[in-house]
Order: sequence, then structure tokens, then C-alpha cells
Amino acid sequence: MSQTDGIRVRVAPKEGQRLGKLRAGVQLLHLLALLGGVVALVYLAFAFWNITEAIAIASGKREGFGAVLPLVLATLGSWSIMYLLHDKLGILGSAKARATLLPAAEVLCTDTDPAPLARHFVELRPQAKKGPFKTDWGWLVVFPDRLEFVGEQQTITLEKRLVAGPPQREPTAAGLLPTWLDLPVRADWRGVALLCRDSARSLSDTAHDAAALEASLQDWLMPNAPSATKPATDSGNGASTIR
Repeated sequence: MSQTDGIRVRVAPKEGQRLGKLRAGVQLLHLLALLGGVVALVYLAFAFWNITEAIAIASGKREGFGAVLPLVLATLGSWSIMYLLHDKLGILGSAKARATLLPAAEVLCTDTDPAPLARHFVELRPQAKKGPFKTDWGWLVVFPDRLEFVGEQQTITLEKRLVAGPPQREPTAAGLLPTWLDLPVRADWRGVALLCRDSARSLSDTAHDAAALEASLQDWLMPNAPSATKPATDSGNGASTIR
């Protein structure tokens, strides 16, 4: 366990250990997708070379179009394939991880006073290279005075007084990238980056979940935010809020 002013990091409960093979399997699929992209690049380069040469011959251009055009088309094609695979594989495993870690989050919600305001399933990473915690995924539970994270590898308590301001969205390249939220903190490790995985089916489909998490955090940071008097309830898509 490590503890600094306003934040405490502890080893995750046993439920998190079951997800090691799941994460390893997802990483293997990412590697296979990368290799598939390389194979696709070679295959498309030859395919587009033959197509452009056939077009050149048909149009009477004996010298052809050269190697640049086929390579450009092949690169675009293989990049598109790798992007689509990464977009889907990047969210793979979230449903199983949510279900596996939910019991620990529910215990935290029912056995703690004051009761939580909301909970979301997120991927969490430090914004600094040497933060007090490491990249993980798990349930983020919003309490009136703090944030509690129950993850695969660690559990984290972040006191509200350490949060320096509202969450800010990272650029998404017109929706091509996942919607990360940066939560600034008053510490030398800068802040926490959060990717909400409540219901998204791909990384590029995380904007709706991010909006829900952003609203929960903004309400939590309001000076007159109400204290919860009853446990969080499931909202139907994995996230939970106080009714």
C-alpha cells in the first residue's frame, strides 16, 4: 500500500486477479491485428500495382503510374483495416471485467457512509510517467467527499480536496479516437485520465459514456453538491446514479 497526501493506493481484491488472462488475451489479439495489418499492406500493394498497371495499359500509358500510387493506396487500406480492428479490440473484455469487479464495488457502495452519488466503469491512467498508481480498469465510485476506484490491480482513494478543477476532454480527432477525460489534481503527478467503458462497443463509441461520467464529476464538484442518502442504483447501461 502507498499513501500520499489526499490519495491512497492499495492492492486490488482477489476478484481482479481473474482478469490477468483476459488482458493477456486481448493484448495477443492486438498483436495478431498488427501482423494482419502488415500482411494486408503487402497484399494490397501487389493488388493495387496490378490494378494501376492494367489501367495504364488500357489507357495507352506505357510507362504506367509507377510504384508511389499503389503504395499510397495500400497504406491507406491497411491503416483502415488496423484502425477498425484496434477500435473494436480496444473495448474487448469490458463486459467481463465489469461483471467480475462489480461485487467489490457493490460492497463498497452498501457498506460505506455516506452513500455514493454515482458509479462508472472506467479505464484509469496517470497523466505523469511516475504517478502513485498505474494504468488499470475498474469501477469508479463517486462519494460526496472522495472518489474510490476498485480495479483489477489496485484500489485507489482520491480525496475531493485534491481535485483541482472539472474534467477536461482530450482531442478525439473528429471522433476517431476514444473520449478521455483529464481530471486535474493538486499534486506533482498532474492528474488522472479516465476513459468511461459503461456501454461503448468500440473505442470511437465512448463519447456518450464520457458525457455521463463528465456530468457525474461536474455535479460532484459543485460547491452545493448534495450528500447521498441512499445507495447508487443501476441506470441500465452499466453506470449507476443516485435516484
